[in-house]
Amino acid sequence: MFLIISHILQQIKEWDERHAVKTTTNLPIVGSPVQVIVLTVAYIIFVLKIGPYLMRNREPFNVKWLMQIYNVFQVFINLYLGVMGLRLLWVPDHHNPGCITSLPDTHRLKSFEGHMIYLYVFVKVTDYMDTIFFVLRKSFKQITFLHVYHHVLMVLSTTMVTHYYGTGGHQNLFGDVNAFVHVIMYSYYFLSALNPNIKTSKWKKFITKAQIVQFIIVIIHQLWPLLIVKECTYSKFLLLLNLSQAIVMLILFSKFYIKTYIKKNSKANQNISKKTT
Repeated sequence: MFLIISHILQQIKEWDERHAVKTTTNLPIVGSPVQVIVLTVAYIIFVLKIGPYLMRNREPFNVKWLMQIYNVFQVFINLYLGVMGLRLLWVPDHHNPGCITSLPDTHRLKSFEGHMIYLYVFVKVTDYMDTIFFVLRKSFKQITFLHVYHHVLMVLSTTMVTHYYGTGGHQNLFGDVNAFVHVIMYSYYFLSALNPNIKTSKWKKFITKAQIVQFIIVIIHQLWPLLIVKECTYSKFLLLLNLSQAIVMLILFSKFYIKTYIKKNSKANQNISKKTT
């Protein structure tokens, strides 16, 4: 594992400086706000209205193998993003983790930064498939406000920030942490489909905890240049935007955790207690 990571990091160091890509604003999805808005509205309408309506009198589709291919894709693409993205957290001749700013167009890693950000945006769009699979399997109870809001927020925020502010910046850490969390999550989905015996609340509880921890990390990281490194030139508006959304997500995931794992366990223990008395 260490050899693989070492090899990947070596590849980053040797990134070809001759690449001339300086911006992603002319690429699909991030090239126009209209594209992502239309895509997102279509997603919301399909998963909340059209999909359930079309499936109301149908048997659930068997999409197990399609989902497994999707899970494997997500594991490897997020592992790639997580490991490769570490290089952008600390660029000695430009920034450090306490104040990450977008690299100038002339920087040797600018094309790499653009590549990583655009790939991350692409992966966030593919995350919409999660909900579409729920619709096809008629697992409508899993299409919660938290689930849909989370996916929509990630797609809109990443694409809009990339389009209007360019690539890179203090949100890089969140993208990196988020990628590693998704490696864990999709690995669980893949393994649980192969062996239903590992579908335990313990693993689901752990994944939810990982989600909560990532938002705590993001909150601290966004506060750092606001309170500690005040001379940081990264956009204060984006710092506040990232901070506010991280707080909202922390509240939503915490409420989900309390409702699903604390209150339910409390009720279950009370029922057991009543039966034994």
